[in-house]
Amino acid sequence: MTSNVLAASVILLGLVVMFGWYMGIAALLSIYPAWVTMKFSTAFCFVSSGVSVISHNTNKRSKLGLVDFIQFGSAFWLTTFMFFMTLESMLNHHYGFSWLGVRESLEVQSERPGEPSMSTMFGFVSSGVYLIGSVFGNVRFIKNPIAWFLMGIGGMCLLGYILQISLLYFRIPGFSSAMAFHTGAGFIALGGALSLSKEFEENQCLG
Repeated sequence: MTSNVLAASVILLGLVVMFGWYMGIAALLSIYPAWVTMKFSTAFCFVSSGVSVISHNTNKRSKLGLVDFIQFGSAFWLTTFMFFMTLESMLNHHYGFSWLGVRESLEVQSERPGEPSMSTMFGFVSSGVYLIGSVFGNVRFIKNPIAWFLMGIGGMCLLGYILQISLLYFRIPGFSSAMAFHTGAGFIALGGALSLSKEFEENQCLG
């Protein structure tokens, strides 16, 4: 299933970047040395969101209680964590939510150590809200808007790097760190996974 393949690619992306942080491999953290890195917290959230999407798809097939728990747990952690990170950023104070055991130094195009772009945080919160809601009922009406939002911010990020326009990859001094290039690619894949999961659900209902 295409949705699960895209979700698995998001999980793999997150795991590779997390491995890069733990092992100190700079080439895994940013596509180009002068570009901003994907933060460890972002990578961890990609893993959580990918697990939740795959559980969401599996849940429509098997209705297993364990799968419900995995979907909800992954999405709830994702949403709660990024919500508090957003508050941390808006309050302009670092409480340590972003570190997750990995201490990051202040980098170029970053507002605070370990803090992702505001658009990254909004993207994960919105996807988490849908994945939590879908455990308890039919919330398809918000799926496509969220999926297109994720693909939109991801596409803008990639275009910004191609055109070298920092505003398009959400670098706003004093407000938002830049979104990493591969974070943008990850959001395109995550948005596609959410969008295509609707086709799976409809097919199951018809069957």
